[in-house]
Amino acid sequence: MKSFFALFALSSLALAHFDLEYPDSVDGNDNAMDQAPCGGATISFTDDADDVTDFFVGGDAIALTPTHPRQNWLFRATLDKTASGNWTQIYPIFEQSELGTICMPSVTVPDEWAGQQGVISVAASASDGLLFSCALVRFVSGTSTRTPEDCRNTTTSLSFSNDSTLSALVDNNASSSNSSSGASSTGSSSSTNSNSGSTSTSSPSSDGVSLLGQSFGMMISASVGALLVAVTLV
Repeated sequence: MKSFFALFALSSLALAHFDLEYPDSVDGNDNAMDQAPCGGATISFTDDADDVTDFFVGGDAIALTPTHPRQNWLFRATLDKTASGNWTQIYPIFEQSELGTICMPSVTVPDEWAGQQGVISVAASASDGLLFSCALVRFVSGTSTRTPEDCRNTTTSLSFSNDSTLSALVDNNASSSNSSSGASSTGSSSSTNSNSGSTSTSSPSSDGVSLLGQSFGMMISASVGALLVAVTLV
């Protein structure tokens, strides 16, 4: 029995990571995903175009697959090609409370970033600490007109949340209009300058609110359908 529990514990630790499906993540080591800012991955821009994903500043997807049943998420980005600082929050922090794939299909970044290369970092905060993964991107003008194959939502348990640990990765003084019980569709913006550079939070889009609304509608429809079946059987 002790061997069984030991094996279960080891298996749980092995699953303590997540996959950044889109944009394509920088190859790293699953055992080093607790290392900021990119989970132990080496950030290096080369002439190989396959290493860099176009990301539309007016709205593009970020898709991931978690292996923790409950954790909070932060999406941030920087034009610092070493990923050493100047992080901008590009989506409200949100909580995931069940397993399933997650995709926010229309994440925006500042328009003036178009034409420049940068790094998108996804950070997860769970009971066993922080995990990180990054993607090398080329910011381009406009809004994406296609949905990546990996952009799928198979969990209905998402809600905007406050997380001081994740907020500290962007700006310790940043304020947010989001809460664990809901969120503003416009959000708030703030910025600060320091000796190490500037970080800021950008106004979030309403994708999360729409996603939550769609999920709620699906649950209501399922409940009504089940009730009709029960009445028919009676």
